[in-house]
Amino acid sequence: MKLNDEIMKETFSRFDEENDPVLYRIYGVITATVSKMLLLGILSAIAHQYFLVGFSKTRMVMIRLDILGKQKEPAVIYYKYIQNVQITSWMFGIGKKIYFKLTDGSKIRFKFNKTNVMLKKQKENLTAVCDLLSAISLV
Repeated sequence: MKLNDEIMKETFSRFDEENDPVLYRIYGVITATVSKMLLLGILSAIAHQYFLVGFSKTRMVMIRLDILGKQKEPAVIYYKYIQNVQITSWMFGIGKKIYFKLTDGSKIRFKFNKTNVMLKKQKENLTAVCDLLSAISLV
């Protein structure tokens, strides 16, 4: 799948609601667990899960991509179901790790790079997402 800012905007437009459009769109990865990485070795990248993630004022939309970049099942998580969020810098500031702890006890751990050759607004949107999550008191 070819990605750019316009394709991201078009992809998330179907999730726009009248008073709550998807404001920020970023590309992220949920990395394989350490045990899977040790088991798979240099092939551990196949165990990573790739996502397009959109944020609005009330919800987070996650669209999973398969290994060929085709979209799979989307998931929508409203902020009221997120217990807390932890944001840390990743690898000397080249990105962010964002940990979401949901009210049902499950966790989502994303890694987002600040730069992406295909997505010119990745850094700008990542900064805005961190500000948004702080503003709604999840951090």
